[in-house]
Amino acid sequence: MRAETIAARTIFSDRHTAYQFTSEPVSDEELGQIYDLAKFTPTALNSQPLRITFVRTPAAKARLLPLLNESNRSK
Repeated sequence: MRAETIAARTIFSDRHTAYQFTSEPVSDEELGQIYDLAKFTPTALNSQPLRITFVRTPAAKARLLPLLNESNRSK
């Protein structure tokens, strides 16, 4: 299979929404790689800036929780 086909399949078909998370921490290196992949992705009419918040501590998670849609809080 051609590299372009594999890349297209990965981008458009092999993605999913996470509905639960593990307690395994994400390293700074992994966060950097994720950011590098996401920083140039398109947004609605290219008018919405990409906003990323790295939440690591229980206190930070508690501050973020009230801002989430109620149906997403348990996730």
